[in-house]
Amino acid sequence: MLADGVGLPAQKRLADAKSESVKKRYEKNIKEALEVDAFGSPCYVLDGEVFWGQDRIELLDDALTSERKAYRNNI
Repeated sequence: MLADGVGLPAQKRLADAKSESVKKRYEKNIKEALEVDAFGSPCYVLDGEVFWGQDRIELLDDALTSERKAYRNNI
């Protein structure tokens, strides 16, 4: 497998992916994404403001740098 070729234990990774702890983490991530109205991937959330898409990472960087308050659409 490709993973083995770069020093990652592929069979262990596949087994871990099917573990109960990973399933619980996945369910938790889905719940959190729904709570913040995230959609699509990648999605970044800063103080409740959603930045969707890799092309919005500069806007996220600006929000972090400027320390401005988060924009929240209250519609």
